[in-house]
Amino acid sequence: MSDKIPRIYILDDDMVSTFDIGVKLHQSKKTFDSECFESMERFKVVMESHFRFNSKVVDILMISLDIDGVDREQIMTAIKKAHEIGRNFQTYFFSRYISKELADFVQRSDLISDIFSKPLTRDNIDHIFDNYRKRSARRSFSA
Repeated sequence: MSDKIPRIYILDDDMVSTFDIGVKLHQSKKTFDSECFESMERFKVVMESHFRFNSKVVDILMISLDIDGVDREQIMTAIKKAHEIGRNFQTYFFSRYISKELADFVQRSDLISDIFSKPLTRDNIDHIFDNYRKRSARRSFSA
């Protein structure tokens, strides 16, 4: 099994939500490295440079769909491009309101692991870490 420490990127402009996610991540007692982004512009710049040049690439991507200026199609295009160049990471969406259309979209997508309602719960965080652990075990087993 992989002992790699997961790198988590969180995109959310709601400071209370970001703080709450951080608390729940720490309460999970899992080891991780995280970085938070409060604007889509900064997030795009970092993602593009990390996907091209950085060895510390993201393992878990958590994106709030409640941010002004977040365009789901732009995000999906960026995620697809990253996967096409061999970057393998899990993406989770979260939002204050999840419409049936959005839930169906996530369920049909091979690129989105899951979607959660805000505020995230400790069970949501445990689910994310469990998925990461299972995926890491499959990768190390097949290597």
